[in-house]
Formats: sequence, C-alpha cells, structure tokens
Amino acid sequence: MDVEGQRIECQWINSDVIDGPTLVFLHHGLGCVTTWRDFPEQICNSTGLRGFVYSRTGYGGSEGVELPRPVNYLNDEAENGLPNVLAAAGITDYVLVGHSDGGSMAMIHAGTDGNRARAIIVIAGHLFVEQSNLDAIAEMKPLFENTDLRQKLQKHHGENIDTAFYGWSGNWLHPDFPKWQIFDLVPNISCPILAIRGKLDEYGSPIQIEKLRQLATADLQVLEPECGHFPHQEAFQDVRDDILMFLAKHNLMPGSL
Repeated sequence: MDVEGQRIECQWINSDVIDGPTLVFLHHGLGCVTTWRDFPEQICNSTGLRGFVYSRTGYGGSEGVELPRPVNYLNDEAENGLPNVLAAAGITDYVLVGHSDGGSMAMIHAGTDGNRARAIIVIAGHLFVEQSNLDAIAEMKPLFENTDLRQKLQKHHGENIDTAFYGWSGNWLHPDFPKWQIFDLVPNISCPILAIRGKLDEYGSPIQIEKLRQLATADLQVLEPECGHFPHQEAFQDVRDDILMFLAKHNLMPGSL
C-alpha cells in the first residue's frame, strides 16, 4: 500500500466483513506484520471482525527510513503516521490493538484531539520510561551484535534489520528519552481501554498499570496473566477471552451491534 508516497507492508484479514469496526494491529518496537504470527487472524476469526495489520516504515517489508528517528517517534507515529495509514486504507471505524511500543501509540492516538478510535486494547504498553526498560534494551544490543539474534530478526525485517533494531534501541537509549511520558494524554482518552500486562514482564513493572488506573477517566478493564512481555502469545487463551468479553461489553462485535 502507498501511504504519503511510501511503501507500507500490510495485510487484511476477513476483508469481506462489513459489520463492526476494523481491528488495527500496531506492532512492538522490533515487530512487523509477521512477528504477530497468527494472533490477528485468531482474534479476527473469534470476534467475526475485519482486521488490518501493517509494518511501520523501517520495519518488515515496508519502505526503509534514515536514522536516527526523532526522539518523540512514538508520538509522531501515533499522531501522524497512524492517521495517514488509516486514511490510505480507508479505515474510519476502528479499534486499536497495540503491543509494547504499539500499545503506547494506541494510547497516544486515543488521547489526541480528533481521534476516532472506538476502543483500544493495550498489550504491555508504556506510559513512561522505567530503568528496567532501559536495562533490558541495553542487554539486547550485544546479543544482537554477537549472537544469532540478528539472523532471527532478519527473517522478519530483511533489508530493514539494522534500521529496525538500531532505530528502536537507539531511541530508547537516547539520553533524552527517559523524560518521555504520556501522563497528560491518558485522561483525554474517552474510549474504553483494555490493558493487558504480564506479571513477569521484563520491560515494565506493575507501576505501569497502577499509573494507568490513576489517570484513566474512561472505562478500564485490566488483565494481568502470569507471563512475560508477550501475553498474546504466552497466555493466548486468557488474552483472547478477555478481548472477546471487552468487545462484547462495549457492543463492538457483530453479534452485539
């Protein structure tokens, strides 16, 4: 798909479905269309909804970008990149499903004036930077450079492999990035929120959910399974069941419309 003159890798699921919102999947900091595995398809088939998955520029099979990315890349992608993708895809009625960086982007987008998200599902998203985030990312750099991690990620990112890794790690480890937070945006989110965080998440502590509970003014549902940073893969059954209950509660599935 062409978005503002840039090639974007994307995938439609249940494209013939016309009832209900489209589930739009926003990948994590080292993710792309293929790193979701079959999760989007499983959720779309379980809910009966249409799905749209895409790789941001510099990831997967999308067009490359020059580094460094702006330090505020999370906000820039949520406020500018995502709306451009939605417009190009013709998506006007949607629920955002974001993991990690994508979860933060979902919250930023929903908390920005003029957003039209019907609901957001935030998996392992961040409201602010913790030292555990930075430590875990710093530990990954030598693994990327000295083990087979690079080859494993390259299967997903191809020629974008260095841009994907160093664009992500370079921003999180930038000396100005620890100041990043979205405390001022969360109270502006008016649509329902489902927040999912693994209790063993190595990239964030329970404080992330506690802060979200303090700041959120919208309807908030929380799931904290016994798993790490990828609950949609490590605790799929629990995550799927909670997503189904959440969407049904807010009349966002075909049978509840």
